[in-house]
Amino acid sequence: AEAAEQGRPMAEIAAELEASYKQAIDALGVRSVDSFPRATEYIQPIIDLVSRLIEMTAAYEVEGDVYFDHTSAVGYGKLSGRRVEDALTGTRELAGAQRHPADFALWKSSTDDEPGWDSPWGRGRPGWHIECSAMSMAELGETFDIHGGGIDLLFPHHENEIAQSETATGKPYANIWMHNGLTRIKTKAASGEWQDEKMSKSLGNIRQIDDLLSEYAAETIRAFILSTHYRRPLDFSDEQLDNMA
Repeated sequence: AEAAEQGRPMAEIAAELEASYKQAIDALGVRSVDSFPRATEYIQPIIDLVSRLIEMTAAYEVEGDVYFDHTSAVGYGKLSGRRVEDALTGTRELAGAQRHPADFALWKSSTDDEPGWDSPWGRGRPGWHIECSAMSMAELGETFDIHGGGIDLLFPHHENEIAQSETATGKPYANIWMHNGLTRIKTKAASGEWQDEKMSKSLGNIRQIDDLLSEYAAETIRAFILSTHYRRPLDFSDEQLDNMA
């Protein structure tokens, strides 16, 4: 969407964001990682994984879209502890030929103005969950030690990663799951009361790390982040950072 709004190639914007991220973690003194996989470079492994699930009848294709059948996963919901019935309360209606609301997209057909790649099901793009499974298994193997992410990804993203990966391989996906708390910021509600709100781009309340680094030393920001247990929410305020300085 951002690429379309700016009239620029998607890869160009992605490269800028990746470079900015790497500069930020370097400035903060964070040790880097061995690999920065990009979903667009793993299209064939993604297609292969989707094809394997279809062959196992764990996924089904309808008019260019491919969905994972959640009933084919043993113990679906075991990571989050959610029952399918509870998780679906208040959810939207079926999308297209989706058989059940809990079934999720592995591959979506693309229109002419959307990113897309050729596949056995026509031109399309990967679903969100399958990208991570394919990249993780390509880089780390079918079973690896630690999988991390924000607590907001616990369900449905990580739950669906487990479902599709373990169904495809018959092996445990990750041995340990680590979920960090979210960064919160205080905002004033319409009632005039202050409330804690998740910091996110969609809410328009985000503070860029580049801006913070221009105001505070990297050591101050690191101390602030480490002042809270990684599983707990991190309450952001300039006052907190000032106290750390």
